[in-house]
Amino acid sequence: MLGRDFARIFQFVSLARCDSFPRMPTCPICRAPVAANCAARPFCSARCQKVDLGHWLGESYCISSPLAFELDQAWSEADGGTDDGDEPLPRPFPDLLSRH
Repeated sequence: MLGRDFARIFQFVSLARCDSFPRMPTCPICRAPVAANCAARPFCSARCQKVDLGHWLGESYCISSPLAFELDQAWSEADGGTDDGDEPLPRPFPDLLSRH
């Protein structure tokens, strides 16, 4: 009888450690658990939201991928391709322009 109880407890503990169970999300700033109904989600509080905003505004965070060529081309066409009307703006990907 004791052996069966041990086996059942062992099985329960093994299931409890299984990675297939969804985990409660954590705040990216302080790593505290975030409730599903939290208004500041994905952060745990308004304070952590403001800390994250401060990182963006202070340029601690950045988007590392370059601008897409099509987006850059659209911006150039929208402003006439010049900064102040004197000379054309330099192209970020000159080798792509020659491939038509």
